[in-house]
Amino acid sequence: MLVATPETRTEQDTKVVEEAIRIIQDHLDREARNRRQVLLEPKDLCPMQKAKLVADLQAVFDDPGPGRGSFGDWFRGIWASVRRLF
Repeated sequence: MLVATPETRTEQDTKVVEEAIRIIQDHLDREARNRRQVLLEPKDLCPMQKAKLVADLQAVFDDPGPGRGSFGDWFRGIWASVRRLF
C-alpha cells in the first residue's frame, strides 16, 4: 500500500495546481484568439465560458488519484471564497 508522505503530497499538489493553471490559461488563450485580442482575464469570460472553466477545474480536483481528495476539498474551500472575482 502506498502512503502519501509530505514530499509526495507536495509533488501531487504541485502537479494538480500546474494542471489547473494550464486549464485556466487554455480557456483564456482560446477566447482571446476568438476575440482577436492578446490578453483576457477570467472576469472577461462570459457566464457560459466561466461555467465551463469551473467544470474543467472541478474535474481536475475531483480526480480520485492518490492524495488528491483532501487537496480538492481544500481548493474548493478557497475557490468558494474567490469565485466572486470571476
